[in-house]
Amino acid sequence: MNKFLIQENFSIKKTLKHLNKTSYKCLILIEKKTNILMGTVSDGDIRKAIIKGLSLQDKVKRIYNKNPFYFLENSFTNKNIKEIFI
Repeated sequence: MNKFLIQENFSIKKTLKHLNKTSYKCLILIEKKTNILMGTVSDGDIRKAIIKGLSLQDKVKRIYNKNPFYFLENSFTNKNIKEIFI
């Protein structure tokens, strides 16, 4: 599995460890059986979940961003992407 991919059955704790280990700011959550993009998880999502009272044993599928912004490979140029983000 790629370093930035996680599965929906990961616990929040396992996801947090994965974020720390890889030093990425955001991980991509995929559906276990089909490898389809489900969303993203950031350390901010985890902080918000902890503040709301979720435990580190809860599944990450309870807290992930279900509507991530993404680009399909070869569908945009770097210039297009910069214009969108600016």
